[in-house]
Amino acid sequence: MSSQARKAMLLLTGMLAGCSVMDVNLARQQLASGDSAQVAKAEADLTLLSTRGYQDATLALAQWRGSQGDLQGLAQVKAQLQPAELPARDGNAELRYLRWLVPATVWVPDWIPEAEQRLRLRQQQQQDVFELQMKLYAQHPTRLDAKALAPEFKQLNRDQLLSADLWLRAQLRLPVLQESAESADLQQACAVTPSGEPLLHCFEVQLDWLRRGKSGPVSDIETWKQAVSEEYQQGQLTVVELSSLLDDLVSSRPNGPQLPVATELGRLAIEQPAIALRLYDLLLDQPGQESETAEMERHLQELGKAGEIRAYVLLGRLYTQSPRRTPDLVKAQTFLQQGVADPEGAYWLGRMNLSGQLGEATTERVNRGVTLLIAAARGGYRPADNYLAELFATGAGVKRNPVYGYVFSELVLSRSESAGIKRIRAGLSLTPTEQQQAQQLLQQEIHYRSLSAQDGPAVQMTKVAAAENEEQG
Repeated sequence: MSSQARKAMLLLTGMLAGCSVMDVNLARQQLASGDSAQVAKAEADLTLLSTRGYQDATLALAQWRGSQGDLQGLAQVKAQLQPAELPARDGNAELRYLRWLVPATVWVPDWIPEAEQRLRLRQQQQQDVFELQMKLYAQHPTRLDAKALAPEFKQLNRDQLLSADLWLRAQLRLPVLQESAESADLQQACAVTPSGEPLLHCFEVQLDWLRRGKSGPVSDIETWKQAVSEEYQQGQLTVVELSSLLDDLVSSRPNGPQLPVATELGRLAIEQPAIALRLYDLLLDQPGQESETAEMERHLQELGKAGEIRAYVLLGRLYTQSPRRTPDLVKAQTFLQQGVADPEGAYWLGRMNLSGQLGEATTERVNRGVTLLIAAARGGYRPADNYLAELFATGAGVKRNPVYGYVFSELVLSRSESAGIKRIRAGLSLTPTEQQQAQQLLQQEIHYRSLSAQDGPAVQMTKVAAAENEEQG
């Protein structure tokens, strides 16, 4: 084949791949529409693409069937992909199958043992699926003991950049593996991660060890802070990576937050919008001098006008929750409406509509408040699920709905062991019909959120903002 022919072939392959990706994305949107005709068309299109060998279509079809409780349809996809042998002769086919099987175990837990066995054999022979093993164990913390991954974890080569970074990330996703790591191991892994994202993971693991009281190459938080500061000033850490470390510092687990350290690091780059927003988020909850507050408010308004929607959320909080300003609900509402495209902005505006702070809690205001809270939850703001679970379980401000209370409780408990939400769920009494309805709604909501995640929360929340601004106009 001539060089020109090969180029034409590659171009055609790229065009076909691009078409398939667009077709799959369109089908996902049709599945999420709820329109029976569009759903039927999407299923037919995905089935056709799947039979032609498009892996994305197969995964999308399996995800849809799983979310709808169609275990028979899911099993058909499994049979289509499953290699006949264990391990398979065709290594690529086996790898494709494993990449499909691991997420599918969420819907069919009975497949967990097969996934675990195949992954272990593959890792022993090829050393190329530890990341999938990590994902499987993280998905099923109550069914699988991550300590079983210790042998594979110890065998990761910490002298090579990619595997050293994988060794670091494994501890962040499965902290129990830290028990199998020594101080010299961490020092070795960090030695081959001089800059960029691997260096970020090195600092994250060091912080995690400090918080858990595990002895490591960094002895205290001040030494860690100084190292981060130096690496940022030397350009080895980007603004995005420094922002990620600030997020780690303000998180509560394990044994956090470290707010003073986060504040000091934030002041290193206050001229950067991403850092400034995180720093002001911390300062809002602390009393401060009027001059500092005035400068913070001025800067936030400037950032908002420059397109940083989150700045308006912080301004809304400044006039409702901060000790720095006397509450002013009119100003707060105006700012939050401008920041409603941010999930947290939708959350606080939703609560204001339900609380009666904006006037009588009319049916219209209650519906708007619930809509905003659901949008915030779907956008990834987790406190919204907690609030909705309690709201529908107790009927405080809305009509009590135990089915909805159960759905939002389950969404919370799928991510964390919340004692308060467990008590709420335990107090709900559902009839068999309500239980069936709740399970169906739960699967639909999980599926909707998985599709929304592919669009990105920003896209979803922009739609919410447009609807809110239209109502206000």
